[in-house]
Amino acid sequence: MTFDAPKVTRYAIYTRQSVDRPATFSSCEAQFANCQTFANRGASEHTVWVGTRFDDEGESGGTLGRPALTRLRALVQSHGVDLIYVTALDRLSRRVYDLIALLEEFERAGVKVQLAQEFNPPDGAQAKLIRHLLGVFAEFERDMIATRIAETRAYLKFHGLRIAGPVPLGYTADPKTKQLVIIPKEARRVRLIFDRATRGQTPAEIAARINHLKWRTKAWVARRSGKMRGGGKWTARQVLYLLRNPIYTGQYRDTHGGMRPGCHPPIITQDLFDRVQNVLAGRRTITNTKRTPRDFPLRGKLICPKCGRQLSTQINSRSLGEGGGRVRYRFYSCRSTARGRAPCRGVRYPAYDLERFVCQKLNDQAVWKGLLSSEREAQAVQYATVWSGMGEGLQSDLVGQMVERVTFAKKNTEMQITFTERCHEVISARIQQM
Repeated sequence: MTFDAPKVTRYAIYTRQSVDRPATFSSCEAQFANCQTFANRGASEHTVWVGTRFDDEGESGGTLGRPALTRLRALVQSHGVDLIYVTALDRLSRRVYDLIALLEEFERAGVKVQLAQEFNPPDGAQAKLIRHLLGVFAEFERDMIATRIAETRAYLKFHGLRIAGPVPLGYTADPKTKQLVIIPKEARRVRLIFDRATRGQTPAEIAARINHLKWRTKAWVARRSGKMRGGGKWTARQVLYLLRNPIYTGQYRDTHGGMRPGCHPPIITQDLFDRVQNVLAGRRTITNTKRTPRDFPLRGKLICPKCGRQLSTQINSRSLGEGGGRVRYRFYSCRSTARGRAPCRGVRYPAYDLERFVCQKLNDQAVWKGLLSSEREAQAVQYATVWSGMGEGLQSDLVGQMVERVTFAKKNTEMQITFTERCHEVISARIQQM
């Protein structure tokens, strides 16, 4: 006579808490202990724990994309578990649709979900009904929490109160009200940084100076990890962020791009803040501006006198003040890093002046005589006359087709222009259109 070995029931425990707290005994620990105690009640020697923890700390119940839950689902699909303990269904999900889908996924794999409490729904249709009802209540609770949070944020905004976020340099958060209070020593440093910006110092220069003075960025303790953050050296980007932060004028940046008044004391005046913004706007380089051939007709044709590489194009934009719009400045400059070499310093030419100089060269009959054969001197006079009669816009459209290369002497005092062999064809085509 043979006897079949009793089946071993393998169980896993899933826990979740929405906020990751740096406490020694978290909610996940409490849930795990509760489930472990419940599982051991009346358990036989054939009921064993899988030996792996599935804890999602600091994870929202509004999504299924949680690390521990993903690992648990993979274990279910590989048939490595028979029973899952949770303290409540909302630990699995706070959305009814996701909860139902998750429970059906477990059911298809032959895995049962058990609540670590005395009440457990029976199997079958009644179990599904009760699970769905519990899921509805879990989602309702989640939506109510979200509504209360939204109402609290709206109240804080309306009254000019701080909502959340890191505390900036110059302030500390009041332990009771959580609102900003000035730290005099840090506030003086903030004012000095703004003062340096108004005197024309770039963020990189300001960062270098305050690092030399051994000033450090704002330090704080991270809520989730409990670790110290910040307190390092300044970078140009961090200085720029500080200079653009309206919080120092007693305002907050709103979520819709505007400003809202705050109840905290300002560190600088609005006038000082506006002056710094104008300085920063005037120095800003436009990197996403669409450049057309007409914008830079000599693109790729200018050679750096120091390194022999092609000059790059550059557009700067400067604000004309409130209601005055912006003005664009075009340059040809050495900005390339080709051949493993850094850009050459001081090699930058105003695009308009350089292009006008090249265009005016073609007003000279002698230039055309040098481009044409001696038998076509009469045409040289005609071409020079037609070219000089064109407007600046049309000349800019055509000069790129007529110039092959522009090189500069080492001292940038002389320019050599090499025209293409198609110069006369371009002018001839233009004459035919007249």
